[in-house]
Amino acid sequence: MNFKKRSLFEYALLLQAFASGLALTVYAYIGTFTRLLADDYYHIYLTRSADGLLATSIEKYLEISNRYSNLLLFALGDQLGQQWLPTLMIFLWLLGLLWLFIELNKRAKSQLPHLMLLAIASLLVFLSILQAPNLYQTIYWLSGMTAYFAPLVFFPFLLVGIFAFLRKSRPKVALFGMALFNTLIAFLIGGLSETVGAMHISILALILITFWIWGTKEQRISASVLLGSTMLGGLLSLATMALSPANTIRSSAPPLPIPVFIERLFIFPYGFITDTFKTLPLPTLFTVLVAFLIFNNLPSHLKDRKLISYSLALAPIITFALIAASFAPSAYALSYPDARVRFPARFIMTSGLFIEGALLGMLFAREKFRTLSTLFLVAAAIYPLRGAWQAYQSLPKYQAYANAWDTRDAYIQSKRDSGIMDIAVPPMDGMAGIKEFDIDPNHWVNRGAADYYGVDAISVHSTSLDYDE
Repeated sequence: MNFKKRSLFEYALLLQAFASGLALTVYAYIGTFTRLLADDYYHIYLTRSADGLLATSIEKYLEISNRYSNLLLFALGDQLGQQWLPTLMIFLWLLGLLWLFIELNKRAKSQLPHLMLLAIASLLVFLSILQAPNLYQTIYWLSGMTAYFAPLVFFPFLLVGIFAFLRKSRPKVALFGMALFNTLIAFLIGGLSETVGAMHISILALILITFWIWGTKEQRISASVLLGSTMLGGLLSLATMALSPANTIRSSAPPLPIPVFIERLFIFPYGFITDTFKTLPLPTLFTVLVAFLIFNNLPSHLKDRKLISYSLALAPIITFALIAASFAPSAYALSYPDARVRFPARFIMTSGLFIEGALLGMLFAREKFRTLSTLFLVAAAIYPLRGAWQAYQSLPKYQAYANAWDTRDAYIQSKRDSGIMDIAVPPMDGMAGIKEFDIDPNHWVNRGAADYYGVDAISVHSTSLDYDE
């Protein structure tokens, strides 16, 4: 790509990448103050079972929860230290998106500079986390993160493998071997969450349609085998979770009538999108604007105005459909998705807005305004820097909670080590609406914590606010 006056544009991209990266670094640092909450105790306890991870996962699938893959992540968190898993996931997501954009750039032969791709990836991750409906439950609470954040982290790496494989001609043996591998990986990723699994299947279907419209005959066959096998893995995961005997624990409601389900698939995404415009006007405007300014600098030979016009009309429809797909499991089984369940839809909405801004930037680009748009792009770095500062200001809250949790953890362990197996602790406030220990030692959170610590019972003082000495 032969940019004129590209040095100023590259500095602007570097500044955007730095500002967004700084905000992500602060978010990642906040992750180091993650501590176990509610369901986490029981999940970690299960990963330490003498029966082994596979047997425990099967037992959990049959008797506790239909999500059969999440114990793998809890086991990883237990090995790393639970406070490092959210931090790792944030940077892995950035890496996965960047790698995916680089691979797509190679396939399209558009020769966009890697710095531009880095700026886009870091902005999408930053803007999605910034607007998370419930940041702590989605990114930092392990039980929420494994279901609604981790699948988004792993999926780009799966797509990278698919696109890299399809970029070159391969023997049939390698194609079918890759297909089997993708089926397994898609099955494992899908087992983390029905919500993200349904959305991923929809994305794969869109990619397959794209290959059939624009690909060669050989590409269509290879894409059908590889993408079809990956979709099969996702569909098998949905079927496996739907058939879990443990589903009766989560919901005993009768099947939802199909007309009501279809109605919800329109009403829920519409409500989510309109609520975004009403409650998040500034990040919504920034998402469109920064994409406009970045893609406003593309050379004229890369702009097919007819294709851009069609894409402008098609992008909102695809965005709506993917949001509906992510809402489908909740719409069928329960009702409007909880805050953490809406995070995949938040990423789709952010990406859709970014694409619209990028298309508008290419459509209305003028050579004489390119320097001005680049200067505006430099100024726009203030927004992610503001996000970094706001995240930094929230640190004391997370530090205070982590310190209080560590104090209680040390107290429980010291009592257990001294032979006391029925332990009472002072009350603690929960985080982000997540249940903390209850007065009743038979409460499910207390029982999970008792199993985790290896004691008979844990309860909360009803009067004392201090630990005994």
